[in-house]
Amino acid sequence: MEVQVEFGEGLRGVLHRGRTPPRSRKRGPAVLLLHGFSGDKVEEGRMFVLFGRALAEMGISCLRFDFRGSGDSDGEFSDMTLSSEVADARAALRYLRRRRGVDPARVGLLGMSLGSVVAQLIAAEERVAALALWATITRPAEIFTWDLDTGARGYAAGTEFWLEIRSADPLAALARYRGPLLCVHGESDFVPQSQPQAALAAVPGILHVVTGGDHAFGPYQRKLEAIDVTRRYFERCLRPGP
Repeated sequence: MEVQVEFGEGLRGVLHRGRTPPRSRKRGPAVLLLHGFSGDKVEEGRMFVLFGRALAEMGISCLRFDFRGSGDSDGEFSDMTLSSEVADARAALRYLRRRRGVDPARVGLLGMSLGSVVAQLIAAEERVAALALWATITRPAEIFTWDLDTGARGYAAGTEFWLEIRSADPLAALARYRGPLLCVHGESDFVPQSQPQAALAAVPGILHVVTGGDHAFGPYQRKLEAIDVTRRYFERCLRPGP
């Protein structure tokens, strides 16, 4: 079942409820999805929709939402900052953990691209049970530059975002995380593989490289590969079931 939800300061998203046995009162695991820069809760090729449904099929609930200034949430993209996205992600985690049927101790986190930066910044303090990063960025100042061509697409970030991204150090925050880690990266991603490798040097885990994949993993079958690898990872780490 998929339910439109609203929480926090004008944040909107979709909750995929994990399948449970009839009349079951047991609480199950859940995963929060964090989209990328200029993305939304659907993501390219509807990856987040497909992934949310794949998780729900195996009994893991999933919340995908729009950061403020993106998608259906309130606000303007030009007012978005890294700090505001961190605050939004924390609000989403609180909301998800309080949902009926969700075990707050078994909540995982998936961040894509800029969402991977946000995920690293909060994973340790929020004590997430499992962390997955798609198109992992660990040195954001090298990727997000002042001349990034986004204005033509209507996604011109404000000055505060660029100032924050230059000083952001997600690796330092990630090093305090003590749970399992999966990084999925496209072989042809413009973000070099040295960045997810740096994450795995800070926290032992798994790197899965999608052959021929780009920043969003490329054609449909390669997207499905990323989805399936990550689905199986969360299944192992969060232990859905009766």
